[in-house]
Amino acid sequence: MKELAKNCSRSEEVRNYDKLSAAQHQLEGAIANLFLGNWLSAITLAGAAEGILPPVESTPDLYLVGKEIAISEHGMKERDFVSMFNEKCIG
Repeated sequence: MKELAKNCSRSEEVRNYDKLSAAQHQLEGAIANLFLGNWLSAITLAGAAEGILPPVESTPDLYLVGKEIAISEHGMKERDFVSMFNEKCIG
């Protein structure tokens, strides 16, 4: 039995998810299964999440997204992010 399954316990708690939360849980499950080598489960969960999520209308600007996450989630100052980006990505 895989290590992940040994650590799981069943809960009788009733949970209600909106579509976005359900898709997020499916993607997290897909990623966990990917690292465990459960390819079929990973693909199935990712496909289920893809079926829930709305289509992407444009390609996001990954620089702006990365900067926003660095500032909001990691407390990084904008100038520090720009310096790090220039050093690591531009050279």
